[in-house]
Amino acid sequence: MDKLNIVIPTLNSEKTLASTINSLRDKGKVFVVDGGSSDKTINIAIMLKTNLTITFANRGHQLSTGAKLISEGWILFIHSDTVLAGDWYTKTVNFINTSGSAKKVGYYTLKFDDNNFFARLIEAGVKLRCKFFSLPYGDQGLLIHSSLYRSIGGFSSIPLMEDVELISRIRKKNLYNINSQAITSSYKYKKEGYFIRSIKNIFCFFMFKIGLPIKIIKYIYEV
Repeated sequence: MDKLNIVIPTLNSEKTLASTINSLRDKGKVFVVDGGSSDKTINIAIMLKTNLTITFANRGHQLSTGAKLISEGWILFIHSDTVLAGDWYTKTVNFINTSGSAKKVGYYTLKFDDNNFFARLIEAGVKLRCKFFSLPYGDQGLLIHSSLYRSIGGFSSIPLMEDVELISRIRKKNLYNINSQAITSSYKYKKEGYFIRSIKNIFCFFMFKIGLPIKIIKYIYEV
């Protein structure tokens, strides 16, 4: 199997980063690309002996920056508030070792670290979105071979919707669900409320699809 490289974009991620890194330890080379954190994120990345790069806060740019540090092998892009389930590596290797995998993009099954009814409802909605619309998001993790990543042009340097924009350049038949869970922090949903956060996400998605300026979408997303 080609070596595995892991890219984690961070911004004030001190509460979750260590758990994310520890769920990946010894499974690949970890690249943390920080957007100028003012908390202990950078210290955690250094303490856990990752390959740290500091740039400015723009998730698409951060992901692109991390990918440029990788010349070969597989790249796993994962958010700093996501922990992969214990069986992720075995199932990832199984996917990588299947014929034609280098032309496909793998993603995991979204699960929140919360048993709230609305959390379960959103998880079900994401499964339906992936099944019928072939549209996984970055919080599910995206696994792609470096050669395919380069051939499709990589991440655009936009502060959000960079995952949607990248997926739009991948054929639906080349998206593959790796049957393991990406356990994501529910902090933002609890803070705003599951319903409000979900509606905001959907609204921002449609605004992006109709071509509204990313600055406007980012403003609404962060309000």
